Amino acid sequence: MDGLEAIETINSWRRILIEGKPEHVDRMLDDVETRLREKGWARNPDLEAKMSRSTDRTKRWLCFVGGPQDGPQLMLCLRRVSDRRVRGGTYSLLNGPLGMQPTDVAEVVEEVMNGAVTPSASAFGLKVTIPRLGRNSRVPPKTLAALLLFSDLAAGAFPLSNELEKIWRRFVINACREDAALDIDELSDWFVTNGWSSEAAHALTERFISEAGLITEYDDERGSGQ
Repeated sequence: MDGLEAIETINSWRRILIEGKPEHVDRMLDDVETRLREKGWARNPDLEAKMSRSTDRTKRWLCFVGGPQDGPQLMLCLRRVSDRRVRGGTYSLLNGPLGMQPTDVAEVVEEVMNGAVTPSASAFGLKVTIPRLGRNSRVPPKTLAALLLFSDLAAGAFPLSNELEKIWRRFVINACREDAALDIDELSDWFVTNGWSSEAAHALTERFISEAGLITEYDDERGSGQ
């Protein structure tokens, strides 16, 4: 594993998505805690409480602290974003030996993912993916947060309900305000990976192109008239 691969592995923690039946998600989270505890990791309830206060309180945070002896000590969090979904959350390097490299950190993240999270999810029949918008897209923070919220609440639903339409519009508006650059193929792949059929993903992508274009055209017209 080289440096770039190490960074990609570390970043993949934040992108991991686990989904399935609520009761299976419940059991998986308990099992992940057991697996990590056996590896020397421990929950951090103080940090979990802090994360819950600073974000949407409907999301349950599980934050684990640990790492190999004489190696990197990390904090890795999971977010229960809905009854059917868990996403990777915050990652922090707490401590490490002199001369530590990104590959050392990546190996710890990889061990948690491959040695605890993924096998636990598989044991309970849950789907594990790592959705991402590729290198051709530039997605500012508010736009990404709005896209994640829409993806988690909609979870493949199509057509959209009135409530989901409001959340969809917030995503499109944020993308326009922040001048996000979303590659069309990557956006469509994102929708598919997050639970939509290929047909629904295509329809949502076409909607985004049309609606974002109208907003941009309106803003240009308004600006030229001032």
